[in-house]
Amino acid sequence: MPVEVFEKFESRRSTKANQVSQSSAELGYIVRGTDNDIAARDAAQATSPATYDTLPRQSIQIEPIGPQLWDVAVRYSQNSSSGTSTPSESSFNFETGGGTQHITQSKDTVQSRAASGTTAPDFGGAIGVTADGVEGVDITVPVYQFSETHYRTDAQVTGRTSWRTRARSLLAQARPTLIGGWRAWSSGQPTER
Repeated sequence: MPVEVFEKFESRRSTKANQVSQSSAELGYIVRGTDNDIAARDAAQATSPATYDTLPRQSIQIEPIGPQLWDVAVRYSQNSSSGTSTPSESSFNFETGGGTQHITQSKDTVQSRAASGTTAPDFGGAIGVTADGVEGVDITVPVYQFSETHYRTDAQVTGRTSWRTRARSLLAQARPTLIGGWRAWSSGQPTER
């Protein structure tokens, strides 16, 4: 039986972003006619286009789904798997959600109640007062995390100076002394401006 490659009906999932480096696409295929994973991958590579919507092919993932039957995902993106980006581009990420915080004091006591015929004690805004202490309460608080990454060439960051020279200069301005070596720096560097 010859090796055959068929594009799946649900193929051609894609994301078009404002920045080309964040655009991506995935084409899905079924390969049949071989039990050899390398032959299945090579057949998918020969059938799939080298570029899709100007995006270069980055990876081919195969998974066996039956005898002589393979599920294939071909991924396209501007960035290689190393995660490099085009200089002068920026990326922004944010997450919102909820977290908890334990509090023992209220901002303001709106109302306190006591049994009929008695007066409610004033605990000065304490929450969950018991005979042994203040227990407090866990409340949900909003959490917002934001990050931005800017990709620059060495020349954009440092002019004619290499990034290592500029980084050493910035580090020296704080006058640290390295206890152990780290990347391009040896132990004891930099100690002078």
